[in-house]
Amino acid sequence: MAMFSERWSTPAETLIKLDEGQLIDLADPEKSERVLIREIEADAFLSEESAVSLVNWLNGHISKLRELKRLQEGAEE
Repeated sequence: MAMFSERWSTPAETLIKLDEGQLIDLADPEKSERVLIREIEADAFLSEESAVSLVNWLNGHISKLRELKRLQEGAEE
């Protein structure tokens, strides 16, 4: 299992004009190609027992999160 983070690339340059209090982006689209960057933070090797424990732990937390969302939606109505 690989754990990673993703982010958009930082543009090489930007050009912004201030016109009567408005910001106008003048960047050249060919120079500001957005690329998704994935950085592998860690690789984890799990035994079958550890993988099952992780799945059970995640499912428990997902259930709690869904219940909280359901309660929140009910309170907003």
